[in-house]
Amino acid sequence: MAASASDRFKKLTNNFSTTLSSPIGSADATITPAAITNLPTDTGTVFVIDRVDASGNKTAAKREYIKGVISGGNIINAVR
Repeated sequence: MAASASDRFKKLTNNFSTTLSSPIGSADATITPAAITNLPTDTGTVFVIDRVDASGNKTAAKREYIKGVISGGNIINAVR
């Protein structure tokens, strides 16, 4: 069975850090990170995205949790 964002059991990867290749739009179901090395591809995953301001400082109030699946270098079926 293929991985799905709605999988009940998800794998965890701690302290993963990357940037996004482009901003996330309001209706984007596909997100392209700069790197996905060592992320699980056989199950859905929850991603925590810390947004930054113009100075590069994390803005915790704008943190997002996104469920999705890694496929072909992208996070697909992304659900906010």
